[in-house]
Amino acid sequence: MIAKQENIKAKALFHPVVNEFAQAVGDFIAYWGFSETDGKIWSYIYIQEEPVETPDIIEFVKKSKASVSISITKLLNYGLIEKKSLGRAGTVRYVAAQDVSKVIFSVLRQRELKLLSHAKESMELLQATKANCKTMPNLSQQKLDELQDMIELSHKILKLILSMDKQTIHGLNTMLRGYINLKQSKLVKS
Repeated sequence: MIAKQENIKAKALFHPVVNEFAQAVGDFIAYWGFSETDGKIWSYIYIQEEPVETPDIIEFVKKSKASVSISITKLLNYGLIEKKSLGRAGTVRYVAAQDVSKVIFSVLRQRELKLLSHAKESMELLQATKANCKTMPNLSQQKLDELQDMIELSHKILKLILSMDKQTIHGLNTMLRGYINLKQSKLVKS
C-alpha cells in the first residue's frame, strides 16, 4: 500500500503541468541572472508539501548530478532554498524559503540595483565626458538625455519598491489589479 501511495505521489510530482510551470519559472528567473535549471529546481522545491531530496530533483530536471549540485549551491547561497533534514539513505532534503518577497527583494538588491546603479553611473560619466570633450560630436544629446531619464526613473522606482514593507506592496498590488481590471473592462465595452 505504501509503495502504491509513493508511486501516485511520484506521478503527481512529475505531471506535465508541474513541469510546464517549473519551465515557465525557469525561463522567467533566467532574466535575473539565474539559469533555467536554477528556476526549475527552485519552483519544484517551492510547490512541494514535503522537503525534496536531491535524487528527486535530478529526476525532475533531467540534468546531471553535478549540474544540479551547482544550482542547489547557488540557490542556497541566495537564501532561496534551505537544507531541512536528512532523507532516505542520509540524503539531504531541501525546502524553499517561505518568505518569497524577502527572497525577491534580496535578489533585487544584490543584482538589479547594482546593475541599474552601474548603468546610472556610466551614463553620468558619459554625459560629463561628452560635455567636456570635443571628440564625441556624433552622439545625440537628445537620445542621451532620454536614456538617462529612463535609467534614473528605473533606479528610483526600484529603490522605492525596495523601501516598501510587505503590507504596502500588498496594497499596491491590489490597487494595480483593480486598475488593470478596470482598463480591461473598458476595452471589452469598446
